[in-house]
Amino acid sequence: MRCGASSNQEIFVDTQVLVYALQGKLHLPQRSLVSAVAAGEFLMAQSPDPMKANYYIPLYLSRAAMNSLRPDNLVSRTSTSQYRRCTDRIVLDFGNKYRPLALFNTGVLTLLINQRSPEFLHFAIEKLPKANQNAIRERFNFLMDARIVCEPLVPPVAERALQMLSEFTEVENLKTNFRNSVHDLLILATAIHRKLDLRTFDTVLSRFASKQYASGQRKDRGCITLRFSGVKDQASRRSGSKGYVNHGWRAEFSNFGKRS
Repeated sequence: MRCGASSNQEIFVDTQVLVYALQGKLHLPQRSLVSAVAAGEFLMAQSPDPMKANYYIPLYLSRAAMNSLRPDNLVSRTSTSQYRRCTDRIVLDFGNKYRPLALFNTGVLTLLINQRSPEFLHFAIEKLPKANQNAIRERFNFLMDARIVCEPLVPPVAERALQMLSEFTEVENLKTNFRNSVHDLLILATAIHRKLDLRTFDTVLSRFASKQYASGQRKDRGCITLRFSGVKDQASRRSGSKGYVNHGWRAEFSNFGKRS
């Protein structure tokens, strides 16, 4: 099936849309974009531990270190956490309200997807179970074949998502896994930041976005297109909102732009 009307415009798709497309249940728009957060979810980087990832992709390595990256050399004898300090990291601090969350690999995944270059990803997942390795490779190949473009997670997007979280909890319930709700809002904030539409199957997120930020929405067999293109004022528009209160929440970016 086709999720929404076909269009030649750039449009964001969320993780569930990617999964359904991978399964052959729907066709992606011709010019699909994904946020770095959705890419990490799709490529199974998310760990149950809020401060860890399932794997860490090395981005900033010396030439000597890169030459040592061989399945029969360094990688095969070490754990998946060996590159933790070599990849990018974003820590979301919610003060005493919620446990902090760490997002790894958002910068490097953006680079690898947009350059159609899976080599460092393959090294990073070398110690994962074979079934997981195969699934991740298949999913990365799918992104390349579909010519998906990945949008990085940048500080203004993270700050907007923190604002959204404050507003979201006034009107909606968080998901059982707190990280999932935060990721949803980061994906939403990325689309708003770029002023591009977002396709999703998440009815709760769509209800929140339609009341707060979107200029409208279109439904097609369960698939929802949230319209942000052409919206001039992206501030919260809900009447009676208490507005964003800075609770001391912050996003700390590490290893972005660093070269060895």
